[in-house]
Amino acid sequence: MSLPLYKDFDKSTRDIFDDDFDTKYSLKVKSEAPSGVTLTTTADCNCEEGTMTSKLSMKWAHSSGFSLDKLELAGCNKLKMETSLVGLAPGLKLEFKGASAATGNLGVIYKHALATVATDLDIAGFSAANASVLGGSNGILAGASANFALGNKFDVKDFGAALAYTRPCGLFAGISSAKKFSEFNASLQYKVNPSITVAALVGFVPKTQAHNFNVAATYSCNANTDIKVKVNNSGVISASVKQQLPKKFTVVGAAQVDTKDVSKVNFGVTATLG
Repeated sequence: MSLPLYKDFDKSTRDIFDDDFDTKYSLKVKSEAPSGVTLTTTADCNCEEGTMTSKLSMKWAHSSGFSLDKLELAGCNKLKMETSLVGLAPGLKLEFKGASAATGNLGVIYKHALATVATDLDIAGFSAANASVLGGSNGILAGASANFALGNKFDVKDFGAALAYTRPCGLFAGISSAKKFSEFNASLQYKVNPSITVAALVGFVPKTQAHNFNVAATYSCNANTDIKVKVNNSGVISASVKQQLPKKFTVVGAAQVDTKDVSKVNFGVTATLG
C-alpha cells in the first residue's frame, strides 16, 4: 500500500472538519455520458445574498493511462482543467492543472512502498516550484516540503516538516510545521468504536502566542445515517446529519451557530443525486 502525498498526511482527520458542514443550499447531479464520461452539475444558492451560481464538470479516463480528472466550467470565463498520465513507469504519475492561459502547473509524483515524492512546477511563468517527500514504515510517517521562488532570483519561500503515528485500531496523531517553522499544527483522530470517532486540530504560533483549536465527533447511527458535531475556540458550533437514501440519493443538513450571538443560526442543505 502506497503512502499519501505530504500535503495529505493528515487528510482523514481534516476531512472530518471540512466535509458535510456547508451552510448553503446546493444540488449536485452526477450522470454517466457516452464513452465513459462522467458529468456533474452543481447549483449553489446563497439565500442571504440572494445569489445563485452553477458549474458543470466532467471527467474521463482512457485505457492508455491518460485521464481527464476535471474539466470544469463555472460561469462564462471560469475554466479549470486537471489531467493525469500513468503507466510510463511503475509508481510514476504526471499531472497538469490549469485555470487559464496564464496559469498552469506540471506535477510529477512517484510512489514507492516506503515513500511518496512529489514535485510541482509553474510552467506558465516559471516563477515557482514545490517539492515534498513523505516516508513511513510500521505506523510512523515523516516528511518535509519546500516552496521555491524562481525567475530572476532564486529563493526558498517556505519549508516545513511533518511527523505522524498511526495504529490499526483507528488512532492517528500528527504534527506539522509551516512558514519556515514559525507555525505548528497538531491533529488527532481516534476511533472509539465502529460507530464513534473523535478528532482534534490545534494550531500554534510561538512568536505571537496565537493559538486555535477545533474538536469534532462523528456518530454513525446506522449504515445510512451519520451525525457530526464540531466546535472551535471562538465558540462556533456546527452540526450536520447525512442521510443515504435509495437510488444513490444523499442529503446533508447542516447548521452553524456562534455562541456569542445565538439568535442567528445558519442552515444549509446539500443534496447529491448519483
